[in-house]
Amino acid sequence: MTTRNLSAVIMAFMVLAAASHAQETPKEREGLNAPKNPLLCPAEEHPELAEVHERRRRAGLVTGAKWVELEKELDALRKRGRMEGDVVTHLEGPLHELSEGVEPASLDGWCRESRRHWALLVRGLAGIDWAWKARGHGYSSTVSDQSARVFAERLSAARIDLEEAVRRDKGCVEALKGLISVAMGLGQPEDEARSIFERAVKADPTHLPAYTAMANYLLPRWFGTPEKLFGFVEKAIADHPQEPGLQLVACYAHELVEAGGAHYRTPEVLRQVLASADLVLACYLRCAEAWRRKGQACEGLNDQAGRYEAFFQAAECGDLTSMWAVAHHEVFNPHTVPESRRDIRVGLRHLCRAAHFQQAEAMMMLGQAFSRSLRGIPADFAVAVFWYRLAVSYARDEGLKNLARVSTVELVALGLAPPQHGEEVLRKLTNAHEAGYLDATAWLGKLLVEGHCVPADPARGQRLLQEAYDNDNMRATAFIGEMRCLGQVMQKEVTVGSRELSDAARKGDAHANLVLGRWARRQEDAVRHLREAWRLGDPEAAPVLRAFFEKNPMLRGPYDLDPAPAPTPR
Repeated sequence: MTTRNLSAVIMAFMVLAAASHAQETPKEREGLNAPKNPLLCPAEEHPELAEVHERRRRAGLVTGAKWVELEKELDALRKRGRMEGDVVTHLEGPLHELSEGVEPASLDGWCRESRRHWALLVRGLAGIDWAWKARGHGYSSTVSDQSARVFAERLSAARIDLEEAVRRDKGCVEALKGLISVAMGLGQPEDEARSIFERAVKADPTHLPAYTAMANYLLPRWFGTPEKLFGFVEKAIADHPQEPGLQLVACYAHELVEAGGAHYRTPEVLRQVLASADLVLACYLRCAEAWRRKGQACEGLNDQAGRYEAFFQAAECGDLTSMWAVAHHEVFNPHTVPESRRDIRVGLRHLCRAAHFQQAEAMMMLGQAFSRSLRGIPADFAVAVFWYRLAVSYARDEGLKNLARVSTVELVALGLAPPQHGEEVLRKLTNAHEAGYLDATAWLGKLLVEGHCVPADPARGQRLLQEAYDNDNMRATAFIGEMRCLGQVMQKEVTVGSRELSDAARKGDAHANLVLGRWARRQEDAVRHLREAWRLGDPEAAPVLRAFFEKNPMLRGPYDLDPAPAPTPR
């Protein structure tokens, strides 16, 4: 892949992402237009985006109430069976897309209009997902009585839909698989769950999701025992020796049979998982789950080359978790990648794919890559802000959401990114501060003290800095240490300030390392602190470090800031 092709992929993902915000608030959505970049050539179509366009098109059939057309497509997908070189059917992905995160009531129109089984199947699967959203995925001791009641009500409604779908199409193995999951959630007796399972495998003897659902029911955390679980798995594999895909059910059982996963990490089990994955891959070379299992086994057995190769192949086959894992190593830890495999373009491509499928971690990593000028990626702070703001929109974890907010504000506050209205900066930081994110408290205090981006309020700013400092926040310690050394706002105390900066740097604060690197008298100290500031993600570190290496080329290490490539001629 050439640099120009990679740039086309990145820009195409950015254009599509900017057009598909469904989760962010209007305030968060402001200004989320893909910025221009000389290395990012716009492209409307690209082979990498075929799956994205298909998802968007199918979603349009639902919102446009084109039920007949959608049902014809689902019929065609079922007839196609399994994907080439994979255990996954052509139908599994689209059914998941149509039902995940969808409120069942939104599908009522389709259910009223259609006499086919498809509408009830999708609404039933959506009902299962909707029920688990109400309950959460923790142990029963963490579920309130109200959540448990809503969970049971929603599962009961899903069961009615799925049973009617089976009545309309007795061979609907997808609905039967869903009914096994309902039986588990509602605590139905084992013989009822097994009866549903027998009906499913009668319709399709090697339907993997049905086997996985039954194995899930037999986990010790639900209604089974290790003996029942592995007895079921061994019988399934023995009854179908011609179907190596069932080895994946054994991997699943090994992973989840014991809370905490200690069983899965033992060398003996890892070797069994590796052998199972190899059996699957001998027949299904495009099976992402088998490659991912192989990667996990190699990692546990300390086979680093095998680990990377397996995760790389899983990512190439479309596994989202592997995409950003591979990209993380390519972009952030190249020394962990086999030399023959090192290619920053691969890392960026996988990050873009994962980001478009709403993985906020990948969005965050893209922002960091462009703000930190990693592996020769030219720093582009407008692009970095674009990805950070997308991460705010899509992150489910509040910690990641607040980190993305502060990363955005940091670039603006340092004058590296396009200016935003002061009230927007204040709103982002205040939201993160009120959520208890101390880095935001520290930044808000600093900006109020300086009157930068927000109206000056030195008294409040000092109170916020002190609040974060008293809670051992290293960013606040770094800011206060720098202010003491400079005599800014507070009394000049170089000794105390230097000690605070050193303490913050030692505990991993990027800004403290940057300041100490700039102020260091010895070159060795300067490069050590600047390297650490860059590694920890300070957006100002890359140009400072690059200028330092231009003056002192002998101090450059093998993984220090690759030379920035020139824009590709058009």
